[in-house]
Amino acid sequence: MGKVISFEEFKTDKYLKQFTHFYDAYLDLVDHLEFSEINLYKHTNIEDIKLLKPATKKDLIHGYNAYNHMHAKYPKSYPRDDVWGLLALAHFQDLKKLSKLTPKEKVKLIKKEQSRNLKEAWGSKGKITKYLRTIILMAMKAIPFKRKQFDFMSKKIKGLKK
Repeated sequence: MGKVISFEEFKTDKYLKQFTHFYDAYLDLVDHLEFSEINLYKHTNIEDIKLLKPATKKDLIHGYNAYNHMHAKYPKSYPRDDVWGLLALAHFQDLKKLSKLTPKEKVKLIKKEQSRNLKEAWGSKGKITKYLRTIILMAMKAIPFKRKQFDFMSKKIKGLKK
């Protein structure tokens, strides 16, 4: 049997779907450009911002929030993004401006852009740190022996706080 929702909820979902499809297309673009986790951390792939046309970075951040909202309701239709889309967004830069910068300055610029995007999407620092903590814990679950070390460290820290 189908799920009963209110008209307001239906209107909200209909409105947010537009943005989620927009963000979904952006994720396909990121996938096509082969951004990997390694490239995201080393900041080796810098792409032309013209590839995002007609979207702006703000549109895509709103799309990210809409996508997360839809993921909470329909996880099978909207798979989890795990913030990779937001981190990749910082790599879309104006190539003319970047040509004047040194490699270290490029890395600084992208890191600033990433933190700006995270703040805009998540709001407060508390939400960002909480989310990053969950990502770290997910990584620890994937690597069991490191998780034991992490649990041991967290117990030590809790002991120090008391």
